[in-house]
Amino acid sequence: MLGSPLFLVIVALVFVPIAMGLHLSTQAYSYGIPGGSVGLRNYADVLRDPDTLTAAVHTAGYMVVAVAIELTLALGFAMALNRPFRGRGFVLAALVLPWALPSVVSSLLWLRIFNPDNGLLNEALLKLHVLAQPKVWFASRGWAIVFIAVVHAWGVVPLITLIILAGLQGIPEQIYAAAAVDGASGWQQFRLLTLPLLRPALAVALTTGRSWRSRSSTRSTS
Repeated sequence: MLGSPLFLVIVALVFVPIAMGLHLSTQAYSYGIPGGSVGLRNYADVLRDPDTLTAAVHTAGYMVVAVAIELTLALGFAMALNRPFRGRGFVLAALVLPWALPSVVSSLLWLRIFNPDNGLLNEALLKLHVLAQPKVWFASRGWAIVFIAVVHAWGVVPLITLIILAGLQGIPEQIYAAAAVDGASGWQQFRLLTLPLLRPALAVALTTGRSWRSRSSTRSTS
């Protein structure tokens, strides 16, 4: 096992870069010129920096809002699509479209929506007399986090919906029939049967959403 080619590849591609990164994090660098080892001083400097706490709070808020939006919408869409109805295929195709769009197209679309001068959101709210003047949506830190979470959820919800839908379709109908015979209401069936049986699918959905959030954050900061 330890001498297998797969293990060597994993060591070369995963563990070696991690070890190198940990080693470099304990070195003193000045304009790309390596210095001596400083131990954990770099970590202490980062933890003492006030911007670190601010970034951690913003990241935690973004994660909470994004996960809440994604799971709520995806679970609702999956529950609705789990039952056959006319036009179900068309609705499913329309739901997958945001996830299938290239990132550049999605970025241009949301830029057109949130543009403070002539954005679609400002125009709609002005015509509805909700706003008296155009609003700069990302001027507030709190609202900026919410809007970024909404934009990300728009692209991730289709994928999470498909994962949860697959989990729902794997639950035998006989379980619900037996619960109905025992007098369980729809809410009791959802709370006591659907959610516990969906835990594996929800775990996969959370993991997938987290990887997409990390990738989106990387693209945003690059």
